[in-house]
Amino acid sequence: MRLLLATDGSAGASTAIDLVAALPWPADLLIDVVAVVDHTSPMTWAFAPVPDLQGFDAERSSDALQAARDAAARLAHHGLRSTAMVLHGREAATIVGRAIDTEASLIVCGSRGRGHLRSVLLGSVSAEIAATAPCSVLVARLPTVTNVLLAVDGSASSVAAEHVVMRLPMFASRPLDLVTVTGQPTGPEDAWQAEVHRIAAVQRDIGMRLRSCGFTAREVLLTGSPAIEIADEAHRSRVDLIVLGAHTPSGLDKVFLEGTTLDVLTHSTASVLVAREPVQRPSSFTGGRILALSAMGAGGPA
Repeated sequence: MRLLLATDGSAGASTAIDLVAALPWPADLLIDVVAVVDHTSPMTWAFAPVPDLQGFDAERSSDALQAARDAAARLAHHGLRSTAMVLHGREAATIVGRAIDTEASLIVCGSRGRGHLRSVLLGSVSAEIAATAPCSVLVARLPTVTNVLLAVDGSASSVAAEHVVMRLPMFASRPLDLVTVTGQPTGPEDAWQAEVHRIAAVQRDIGMRLRSCGFTAREVLLTGSPAIEIADEAHRSRVDLIVLGAHTPSGLDKVFLEGTTLDVLTHSTASVLVAREPVQRPSSFTGGRILALSAMGAGGPA
């Protein structure tokens, strides 16, 4: 399995390193620790006089390499193999490009880095990586995983999330709460009840598949806005990792995730794993309490 860990020496990146170090991985795991220097960042022009740009960029590159090496050393202390490198370019695009080149199965990054553009609640670099990467992306907010929430609805994107949970060793031997969120009724009561029964059947099928893989699955049916119900259930269950599926980008790069996935990724205080099946290659995944959530209505998980 190939994993790309993005670091910039920030507190958020340190949390991502701790999380990777704390989780069980396949024996063949190889980690690329990548630090990116963006020479076009407005931060460069704001804090360095024009005549000193070359020296300033060299200093930034040196600091980035040191951050990558420090991260690799911390991972080595936990018996994890890694390589450290500095790349140059726009942060998100460079990280995603490296993941594509190396056929990484997973990108791990912190939720708040030192990127020059940020949204209020989520570093824009992390959001762009999650939106545009062709593989799964783990945005780390907490250094450990104990309780996990998995959002599925039977769609292709949520099947990817289900597969990640079943295959990655980090999810093994943990009880599973399988929760379905149905939308509020908007039409005839009979039609809405029929849809509730349909999605409940989907939930039962997912539960059976998970139990057949050795999970202990508890099924819960909720009604309301999927993102709100996910957040509320995560809070009640003290979840520290949420897993949601996402469509794989195709054609023009997607700048934003859609619907529930974006809302949860933006507002959650837990770590979030945006799950995708690898494109045009077999998945290299081999392999807390888990809360599995199936969202119906409001577009479902993106």
